[in-house]
Amino acid sequence: MAKLPAIPSIPGNIDPALFKILSPIKQALESGAFNKALSNADKPPVLPHDSGPVTPEDLVNAGLPEEWLSTVPPPMPTGLAPIGAIGYNLVRWQWPTYGNHAHTEIWRATADNFSLATLVAMSPSSTYMDPFDTPTQAYYWVRFVSKTGLKGPYNSPTGSVAKSRPLINGIQPGEITQDLLAAKSVRALQVDTLDLVTNTAITGELVANSGFVDKLTSNTAFIEGLTANNAYIQSLTAKAAFIRSVRANVLTANSITANMIDSRGLTVRDAAGNVILGVGSPLPVAYADPGLRNDRQEWSQVNNRPAEDAIRNNLIDVSWWRRDGP
Repeated sequence: MAKLPAIPSIPGNIDPALFKILSPIKQALESGAFNKALSNADKPPVLPHDSGPVTPEDLVNAGLPEEWLSTVPPPMPTGLAPIGAIGYNLVRWQWPTYGNHAHTEIWRATADNFSLATLVAMSPSSTYMDPFDTPTQAYYWVRFVSKTGLKGPYNSPTGSVAKSRPLINGIQPGEITQDLLAAKSVRALQVDTLDLVTNTAITGELVANSGFVDKLTSNTAFIEGLTANNAYIQSLTAKAAFIRSVRANVLTANSITANMIDSRGLTVRDAAGNVILGVGSPLPVAYADPGLRNDRQEWSQVNNRPAEDAIRNNLIDVSWWRRDGP
């Protein structure tokens, strides 16, 4: 073994502060104390056996977690249920219950053929969001991996399919197809549109944190809650509707509250279909005032009923009236 060269002396003409630092370093190297400290640093724990194979018990006693030593492979995943959403597929499965779970592998293919599948992600949770720029149909498989690196079986030989929906800003005019209108679920954080026009919109569920619609035109709208600046609807059935301007051929409601109702073209009918309020029909409002005197207005002109019938049925207070004149 070649002899190491001697450490040269520290020049005396260097900066005093630097000399103060280098001097003890030189002494430590020459005495071997520094080398000895390096040789003893970061030594692994001493195992109880001087020779022979190391057992799992030895590793546990040395500080290795016991769950890292399991030789049992992970179980088969269950409950894989991918869902197509706007801009991505949400892949979900049941949370694993075995003790030394590390992560879940997510495999994907464009056809129901696992030989074509590729590993797209490893998730420490029980969900994975697979993003797409365009509507994409994909088949998925998952399997668990333990902390010892053991891999379990795939959830199924056949893939679970999901198809993502187009992004809102990716739908061009004329591209709203029937399958989009008949989608069971449309989920978005925000829907912004200047003009939403459709003859029939059938959706099982519409979930949005914020919806801004300047104009909603629809022949039939079944809405639980509607907030809009303008709504042009031929038939509206809604539990709650907050609308600044309403133009409707037919409006059916249990209760209407409004600051102003323009009744120039308003017709109100009772349950039997009789007109009780409308253009050219009398206003069926009964009112009386003990001081009411009008020589020019006959009661029959007020309610289309003879004055005698009105007096007989106590519809007019005549206690102040005298037959010989006022």
